[in-house]
Amino acid sequence: HHALHKRKLRSRNLTTSCTKCRRIITVSNYERERIGSALQIGGDRLVAVYNGYGSHFRPVESPYEVTRKYLPEKEYLFFLGNTDPKKNTARTLRAYALYARQTERPLPLLVADIPENVIDGILKEQQISDVKPLLRLPGYIPNGDLPAVYNGASAFLYTSLRESFGIPQLESRCAVLFNSRSRLLYT
Repeated sequence: HHALHKRKLRSRNLTTSCTKCRRIITVSNYERERIGSALQIGGDRLVAVYNGYGSHFRPVESPYEVTRKYLPEKEYLFFLGNTDPKKNTARTLRAYALYARQTERPLPLLVADIPENVIDGILKEQQISDVKPLLRLPGYIPNGDLPAVYNGASAFLYTSLRESFGIPQLESRCAVLFNSRSRLLYT
């Protein structure tokens, strides 16, 4: 009850503040439309200014020099997620399990930024613990290593259900598989 009250109060304060602003900047046209609709604000008061990515996100000539810290294989799929439900981790792992069961030599899945005990819980809940030997679970991967990890991946799985703006796709510069219901199609 207290959390709901805080959320309503924060929403009311934000609405009041936004209606007084001369200009509101957000990260995508999708978010601009959502804000405009919610606050009934239009015109040039709402501006989409897209995010960018660091200059170190560029093609890497020998990604394996970095990726071998996280997995021994040179070919792999990469999933960068977290425990937020919108990141779609459980369904991504379920889809990977289907792929692994239907493929003669499935590529391992490198899963970054999710603790192993959380993955174990999801695998058990989804009844797909048999794919765990194919998962590479290094935990946190530093931002400086991500260009090599993206470059080395055969595909980057970006299955988020909703994002305002998907910086990881820009950073990855590789084949990206994403959820067809994602708002990323419209940003």
